[in-house]
Amino acid sequence: TFKVNAKSIGILYQKYTKAGCTADVYIDDELVTTLNADFTGGWGNYVECAELKSFDSAGEHTVKIVPKGLEGKASKFGVSALAIA
Repeated sequence: TFKVNAKSIGILYQKYTKAGCTADVYIDDELVTTLNADFTGGWGNYVECAELKSFDSAGEHTVKIVPKGLEGKASKFGVSALAIA
């Protein structure tokens, strides 16, 4: 969970060729998206960028990232950075 002061919020997250899972992203307790870190069959791990939410004006917001994991298997979800403006 992160607190940010922003008008626009984005995320840079890692994609994995093995064991990447999904994660629900909430802003101010509202589910805004589910991100998928799975890149099975890809050429290598990399970082993806996604816009999460924009507001009419800047203000304090709470960002919560909840990895969902892979049932019965080791899994991972990595955040490289939050992009705020």
